[in-house]
Amino acid sequence: RHHETVLFQLFRLLLRGGRNEEALALLADLEEAHPRGHYSLEIARLKGDLLFDLQLYTEARAAYELAYSTERDPARRQQIAYNLGLAYLRDGETASALSPLRQAAAGGGEVGEAALFELAVACSGPGQDRDREAAATLEEFLLRYTASPRREQVLWLLGSVYERSDAFSRAAEIFGRLLPYYPDSPRRGEYLFKRGSALLSVGDSSSALSDFFTLTRDFPSSPFLNLSRYNIGYIYSRRGEYRRSLPFFQAVSEDTSDRDLAGRAELAVGSAYFNLGDYAAALGVYERLTSRPAGDYRQDEAWFGLGRSYYKLERIEAAERSFAAAYLAGSGPSADADRAAESLYWQGVCAFRLGTLQRAATLFMQMAESHPRSARAAEATFRAGNCAFQLEDYDTALVRFEAALSRLDGEQKAYLGEEILYQKGWCLVELDRRPEALGVFGILAAEYPGGLLAPEAFYQLGKADFAAGEFLSALKLFERVSSAYPSSQAGSLAVYWAGKSAASSGQPDLALEFYLDYMERFPEGSMIEVLGEETVEILAGKDDPAAVEAFYLQVEQNPGFPPAMKNRVRYEFARQLLAPVTESPEQVEQGYLLLQAIRRSEPAEPLRSEVNFLVGEYHQRRGELDRAANIFSGLAAVRADRLGAEAQMRVAAIFERRGNAEKAAEEYLKVVFLYPDYKDLVSTALTRSILLFERLGETEKAENLRARLP
Repeated sequence: RHHETVLFQLFRLLLRGGRNEEALALLADLEEAHPRGHYSLEIARLKGDLLFDLQLYTEARAAYELAYSTERDPARRQQIAYNLGLAYLRDGETASALSPLRQAAAGGGEVGEAALFELAVACSGPGQDRDREAAATLEEFLLRYTASPRREQVLWLLGSVYERSDAFSRAAEIFGRLLPYYPDSPRRGEYLFKRGSALLSVGDSSSALSDFFTLTRDFPSSPFLNLSRYNIGYIYSRRGEYRRSLPFFQAVSEDTSDRDLAGRAELAVGSAYFNLGDYAAALGVYERLTSRPAGDYRQDEAWFGLGRSYYKLERIEAAERSFAAAYLAGSGPSADADRAAESLYWQGVCAFRLGTLQRAATLFMQMAESHPRSARAAEATFRAGNCAFQLEDYDTALVRFEAALSRLDGEQKAYLGEEILYQKGWCLVELDRRPEALGVFGILAAEYPGGLLAPEAFYQLGKADFAAGEFLSALKLFERVSSAYPSSQAGSLAVYWAGKSAASSGQPDLALEFYLDYMERFPEGSMIEVLGEETVEILAGKDDPAAVEAFYLQVEQNPGFPPAMKNRVRYEFARQLLAPVTESPEQVEQGYLLLQAIRRSEPAEPLRSEVNFLVGEYHQRRGELDRAANIFSGLAAVRADRLGAEAQMRVAAIFERRGNAEKAAEEYLKVVFLYPDYKDLVSTALTRSILLFERLGETEKAENLRARLP
């Protein structure tokens, strides 16, 4: 026993003197000499401590395992469990460390506090995938050890765990607690940044902005300074305040201590200029970025931005080259698949703009086939179909349109499906598969009842039928569009074209119904003037005053009817009432009153002159030759068209009726010399003047004029 005690005391002296290796060797001798001695139970724990200090953690673990199995004292067992857990941690065996640390933490006290802390650190370490357990352990620590000096570090760890597990609201709350609890902490700048980032992640950009601004103002030396500046720029950009974002992105891009962040910031500068519409400035930024060595930060994004800038500046060839470079730069194993797909797509768009349709189709199909999961795959297939359609390869176009439809998801179907169905229908029309085309247009109408393309499809098909002389088929289509889509532009135009189709198919009364409908529904419509002329033409060709009167009455009873068109209809009805065959004095007077009503409204030319001409004829018919002559003379003086020639003929006829043959002959000759383009009137005027000169005995004049007869 004395020998054992001497050796143990010598061991303590060596240990106190820091001669750990000698102490370990002596401990081995003691263990060998007295395997069941007074100190045998303590030797395993002491051996573990020595091995731990010598960083021989595997051997230390074995010693602690033995000591723990033989120790009966709870306090010592707690300490051994704690030391064992630390040995496992130092040896990189984190999973094995958790159980002894939990046992030590359960004992409470200083050792329990330390163990619980180490347990939390171990659970929250990188790659552990124990965030839920780590958070629970850290929360337990905060509840059990309210005055612990480790509390700040525990809060920081807890905030980081919540941040890493995307529990951003909890993370913001934890970092928010750190700021008032530790006002003098050297990590306050980090806490501000972490809280701001968490707030930004939950959508509270205003509060996040406040934290980032506070950091940039109060902690100019913080390692989080540039990240905060970047986030300020990001928040402004997301709000659409690109001009406000620029100085923050520029400040970060000029600090190359973090090349990755500086590159991101410079890309953001280019994006801000682009979104501000300053494409030349954006171009300069992207050119600088793309001039850097290959492999530098996000070259594919820089080339893509360069392509977009060239495109906006209408430098399409340069844009296509840039998009091709973007695709090449993003073709590595860690490439951004969406960026690569976009680059290919925009190459196709550029090729299409340049008129190289076959190349555009190839690029679109390459994009759709190499990136089938891209959101652009359906659209690219559709654009390839459009290229084939324009190249008149309708069979290929049809296959691609059907493939594009099969690729659509729910969201794409809402904005792209309508256009694809429209183009597919026209492709079938070009392939002379009209019944199938009508079926596709029917699907288009059913699936997109409020869309613009279904009415446009039926309307354009009607126009095609009209151009081909298929007036009845066109009429049917126009009637369908006008009744089914009355509020669309195609629906309004279809009313007019239905009338035109009816007129062309020999149904003038039906045409007038459509024209009247158009004028009532669209008094300011684009076709009003043309429609008015055609209405008048139909009315003028009618020999049925009752039918003209019926149309006139409909017009008069509609207060919203365009005044100019109303006057035209009044004029045509008045013309019917004043026709030479009219025998009823009441009808003649009714016609005259209508003309007077039109004159009072001060109509524009040519209606004003046409009305005056009929008024002149009215006075001539009543024998009021002076009034008639004055009206006709006035018209002849201002009109160089057929109406002027007709008025001049009437002036000559009035002089002839009065028996003034010489003056009448001179007035007829004015028609010959002033209106030579109207051959029928010239011929009649020549004949009348020859006869008058012969009657006057001026045979030489008559003969000279006779030579001018055709």
